[in-house]
Amino acid sequence: MSDVRSTDRRSMFGRASEDWREQSAPALRSDGGRLVPGWLVVGVAAAGLGYLAWRHFGADFQRYLKMRNM
Repeated sequence: MSDVRSTDRRSMFGRASEDWREQSAPALRSDGGRLVPGWLVVGVAAAGLGYLAWRHFGADFQRYLKMRNM
């Protein structure tokens, strides 16, 4: 069997726990957390593509679902 030894928690995490007050605050985001216009365009394009697909395939899809449920 392997030799399992318990380690002293202070020796393992001592330096990290003692120096936490000296650490700097996390960096702030440069864009301020605002919505990036590129993602807005992607979202609108995806919604538009979904709408066009529903208009094109919607009637056939509904007929298919009715036949499948018969």
